[in-house]
Amino acid sequence: MYDRKAFFFKRRLCMGCGMTDSHRIKECQDRRSCKECGGRHLSCLHYATKKTEHAGFANCTTVCSIQDQNGRDHSMIVPVWVRHQENPSKECLVYAVLDDQSNVSYMSEKLRDKLVVKGASTNLQLTTMHGSSTIESKKIKGLEIQDYNKEHVIQLQVAFARQEIPASRSQIPKKEVVNHWPHLRQVADEMIPYDRNIDVSLLIGNDCPRAIRPRQVITGGEDDPYAKKSLLGWGIIGKVCLTSESSGAVVCNKSTSCESVKFAVPSTAKEILCPQKVIAILEKDFADENMGGQSFSMEDKKFLRIMEKEIRKRPDGHYEMPLPLKTPNTSLPYNRKVAENRWKQLNARFRRNPKFMEDYIEFMKDVLEACAERAPSNYKQGKVNYVPHTGVYHPQKPGKIRVVFDCSAKCEGISLNDNLLQGPDLTNGLVGVLCRFRQEEVAVVGDIKGMFHQLFVSEEDRDLLRFLWWEDGDPNKDVIEYRMKVHLFGATSSPGCANYGFKKAADDGEAEFGSDAASYIRDDFYVDDGLKSVATPDEAVSAMKASQAICSKAGLRLHKIMSNNKEVLQSFPIEDRAKGIADLDLEVDPLPIERALGVFWCVIHCSSELSLLEGSSIYCWLNL
Repeated sequence: MYDRKAFFFKRRLCMGCGMTDSHRIKECQDRRSCKECGGRHLSCLHYATKKTEHAGFANCTTVCSIQDQNGRDHSMIVPVWVRHQENPSKECLVYAVLDDQSNVSYMSEKLRDKLVVKGASTNLQLTTMHGSSTIESKKIKGLEIQDYNKEHVIQLQVAFARQEIPASRSQIPKKEVVNHWPHLRQVADEMIPYDRNIDVSLLIGNDCPRAIRPRQVITGGEDDPYAKKSLLGWGIIGKVCLTSESSGAVVCNKSTSCESVKFAVPSTAKEILCPQKVIAILEKDFADENMGGQSFSMEDKKFLRIMEKEIRKRPDGHYEMPLPLKTPNTSLPYNRKVAENRWKQLNARFRRNPKFMEDYIEFMKDVLEACAERAPSNYKQGKVNYVPHTGVYHPQKPGKIRVVFDCSAKCEGISLNDNLLQGPDLTNGLVGVLCRFRQEEVAVVGDIKGMFHQLFVSEEDRDLLRFLWWEDGDPNKDVIEYRMKVHLFGATSSPGCANYGFKKAADDGEAEFGSDAASYIRDDFYVDDGLKSVATPDEAVSAMKASQAICSKAGLRLHKIMSNNKEVLQSFPIEDRAKGIADLDLEVDPLPIERALGVFWCVIHCSSELSLLEGSSIYCWLNL
């Protein structure tokens, strides 16, 4: 063929008629037809190809005659269960398009109606290959996605409602089609059978990378379709029709145009805030937070429901509550390797700093005695997590170490903190606590000993808090697995759980020990430090002793008591007083300067001094 074309070019002959060199093929008025194929070229220039039309027709009929397979390609579309956090019992099975070219996620209006969820009205600036446009939509928060077998749960933080999801049913991967491609047959058994009664109602974009991230890829030839596995299941991507591209339109009777084909295209969406919404947001800064009561997000409400339903009191008085997981079926990757690597780093630090190692071991003795237990050998797959730990020194308390557990350590991009509900902010306002502290003449301060470690974790959740340490704390013994029995520093949920348990103790003890003590615990504590002022020493002693009784009944200890009144201090044993006055003779010695919530409290003069900047001479005085 090459030689023939070269001959025509050399002689400058017309390839349409082959008779003259006076014109070119595009100007030819006497074009001949090929006797082999009927095409508009000379028979001598016919390119002989293998005659595969009949075989192609048979293969394509096999694939394209499958139910709803009237297209030639498949996309990353998988069946998923969708529910809302506020009503997890109501769920729908839909097909979801996993589209890494969209920067937001969408749900169909039909699915929104089925789940009976509402969302704030908003405008979206939608940019696709066809241009940019502004559309009205609903902003839905709190959706949860599960794979078909309900082994994994993924939170979809935000989804925008659309009339429909742009995907054709022929793009949904089907086992019958996959079986015609030898390199993909191993995937067919793991695929969910196609169901034409399930709607394509969800599109998950790259704003949820956990869902669309490839976990495994199976490829064939360069132009063959390939399989991709995500947490939500297997999908097939590429052309699955068995005919060649040139004959596909004829044999498969394709008659679509680019304008009418439905497929996922690179798209971006941007939420547009109208001026009225901006003004409303700004006005919130000036609104009274107490008007109408405290408002909670959906996740906060879920946290409170979990606490109210599952908190219980142990025989020893301590409260026990679960780890508030975002979803009850949370499955975490096995991350012991991460903990082992961090353990090696910690040991290297021990070798470099013997004093650090000595302080660390001493701290961990108390942890093993009261807060941890040896982990059992058996555990549920996906329900075990290893928490690395490290030690930090208090910047203003030299030599005092605290071991912090790193619940944010990631494995495969996932950490324990990612799956915990933070809960509402139940902490009292710092400014309010300080101002009430200087209201009356007699001021008193108390502290809850080891507050986090007095609130226990439900036994079924303790495997999520495993850690590595030497057996019995002896560096000469083997490293074994322990697990925490209490809520620990480093977990996102711990402050919320501690505050909830502390206020629960006040509520439970109010009837027996009085409202003054319960109010002190509920309203005058900032985390574990309580500051209160009353009119007389008798009121102070009564309130503090009642508060101690409430705490004791809940397994808590209120100690480190300090007051500007010596009569109040003399009413409590030395072991319950603040460390700075334990050795003082209250009849003779003056009271020292104490720290309370970052404030230097000059007890003898009954004034408070707050340093705004370290080393600065600018102070704020709170005097009687």
